[in-house]
Amino acid sequence: MTVGEIVPDTDETPNDWQATGSPHYDEVNEDHSSPSDGSNIFAEELNGDDNDNEDFGFTTLTDIVANSITQVKVWTRGIRSGSVNPTVAVSWNGGASFSAPDVLILGNLVYGWASNTWAGLTYSKADLDQFQIRYTADVPDKENENTISCVYVEVTYTSSLTGYTNIFVGVIPANIGKISGVATANIAKVKGV
Repeated sequence: MTVGEIVPDTDETPNDWQATGSPHYDEVNEDHSSPSDGSNIFAEELNGDDNDNEDFGFTTLTDIVANSITQVKVWTRGIRSGSVNPTVAVSWNGGASFSAPDVLILGNLVYGWASNTWAGLTYSKADLDQFQIRYTADVPDKENENTISCVYVEVTYTSSLTGYTNIFVGVIPANIGKISGVATANIAKVKGV
């Protein structure tokens, strides 16, 4: 199985949360190895954010064998103040319907990563092309806030490329001829992979 990554690239409707900039997806689509918590989306009671939704469309992958997507793991970096966490749900049909919402456990007053996984799937590239996620905030009193600073999704699937099982720094392995002068066919492992 191959694990590829997709990132937000579209603001979908609704996008009710507040943001430090525009478009909203640009505030959460960044290098997840060193995210900037200063750019984010947020929901707070001061803005009347009860059950407000924030929907994102995503980039896609090109080398997916039909019906081979078996799992998606949504990674979210964020923080909350107060006792109420947001929820996250996924859609495979362009937002026409979403999965049951899953609670997103954010750190209280401390930025951190959280993941939510949907497994046992049988989706194809056409489904991934319509993939969206929805964050929902219900912040009941003025001390509460939900903030998200970075989002990406790991997609587990079977690749149509033979002999390769992972994406290396965002480049399909078949397109990498050499790494530091060594032909890739002669490299048994790259950082343990």
